[in-house]
Amino acid sequence: MTTVAEQLADWAATLGHDDIPATVIGQLEEHVLDTLGVLLAASSMDYARSLATMVIEDQGLQESTLIGRGGSKVPVRDAVFVNGALGHGID
Repeated sequence: MTTVAEQLADWAATLGHDDIPATVIGQLEEHVLDTLGVLLAASSMDYARSLATMVIEDQGLQESTLIGRGGSKVPVRDAVFVNGALGHGID
């Protein structure tokens, strides 16, 4: 017997663009743009500058971009941390 998570993963793995209603895609586009706006606005806040400075100075592999930092690249783990924190910076 498969779990609910496995069933959801199977459904998502076979989902095609044409399977998604246009209204849902439109709403998704709005949410993505809203999130990007929040990330960019938060990137200039003091806490965001401090986090970005910390991970940039820590160095490491240049794998992923820090949003709002002019193309600064840091390890994936650090980019996820900083960019994720930006998503809550204006809450």
